[in-house]
Amino acid sequence: MAGFKFGFLGFPRPSLGPLGEWVPLDAQIAANSPTIRFTRLGGAAYDQHLLVGVNIVPVTNAAQLYLNMSVNGGATYEAGGTDYTQALPVHGANATDYDGDSGSFSSNVLTGTTNGISNTPNQGGLNFELNLLNLAVVGVTKHGILLGAYAGSVTLAAMNGAIAGISSTLVNNAVSALQLSMNTGNILSGRFYLLGHRSL
Repeated sequence: MAGFKFGFLGFPRPSLGPLGEWVPLDAQIAANSPTIRFTRLGGAAYDQHLLVGVNIVPVTNAAQLYLNMSVNGGATYEAGGTDYTQALPVHGANATDYDGDSGSFSSNVLTGTTNGISNTPNQGGLNFELNLLNLAVVGVTKHGILLGAYAGSVTLAAMNGAIAGISSTLVNNAVSALQLSMNTGNILSGRFYLLGHRSL
C-alpha cells in the first residue's frame, strides 16, 4: 500500500480491488480548511472503512475534532443532539484523565474536551486511526473503533475507545459520506486518508 496516490490529487482512482483486501478510496489535505469531506465510500462493496489522520493541527488552540455522517451523499450531515454516542477515555502524560465525551452528542468527538489539540505545528498535532463498521448496512448501528494520540493544549494525550452513529436515520440508511471539522476554527494542516475493506 506504500506510495499510493489517488482522488483529488490528480492520479487515477483504483478499481474495487480484490475481495478481502484494503483499497485506498480517497485522500484529503487540510490547508486552513473549515471541513474535510469524504463522499466516495464505495457502498456495499466494502464492509469496513479505515479513516486515518496524520499531523492534524487546528487553527484555534485546544480545538476538538468532530466527525459527522451523511446518508444522502453529503448533501446534509446528521447533527441532532443525540445522533451519536461514544465511550472515549482520553489519558494525559501528566497522569490526568481528560473528558473524552462519553455519552450522546450531535457529533462524534475524537479528542478530549479539557485537553484539546495544540495549534503549534511542530508538536505533531493529532494522529489517529478510526475503523468504521456497518456504514453500508441498513438497519444496523454504525460503529467505530478509535486509537490515537495528540499533542494536547495541556499535555500529550492518548485515546482508545469506541464511537457510534445511533440516530434512526443513521441506523435505517447506509452512510454515504463523512465530514470532519473542528468545534471552533478551521483545520490548519494535516492529511486524511480513507481506505475500504472489500467485502467477501
